[in-house]
Amino acid sequence: MIEPDTVRFGWANKHVVNTLTREAVLEKLEKSLQATRGISPTEKATWHARVTQELIDIKKLPQDDVLKIKRPVKVQPIARVWYQDAQKQVQHPCPSPLLVLCRDQSRIPLIGELGNYLADSVQPKFRPKAKALRLLIPRLHLYLDESA
Repeated sequence: MIEPDTVRFGWANKHVVNTLTREAVLEKLEKSLQATRGISPTEKATWHARVTQELIDIKKLPQDDVLKIKRPVKVQPIARVWYQDAQKQVQHPCPSPLLVLCRDQSRIPLIGELGNYLADSVQPKFRPKAKALRLLIPRLHLYLDESA
């Protein structure tokens, strides 16, 4: 087993992106149209009209369009563990304290601290150029990938 050389902490502030087919989105909307539990009778008509319009909008799209759900994830602490021998960094989400167990006491890794999360001061070191996405259905965080 490879021993870590450093364990540093930071904050993960990102999005989860799932690519979907047009059929998968239509199926999801059909289920949404059928499931009206928890909706008051006065809101059912509005809900039905809204989901029906969303179905129509998706059916208008070409079959090969790429659809993505891009939703934000809550900010959470992460541990960045560096393995010098393998020249590899591994990131682990840390919603609870992280335990580092070392077999060899002479190889205890350098351990960093988790600072306070200050949203205004977060500057990503590298941010890849985002693809052009057009928002289709805000409540589902559904986008059309226009670069595909």
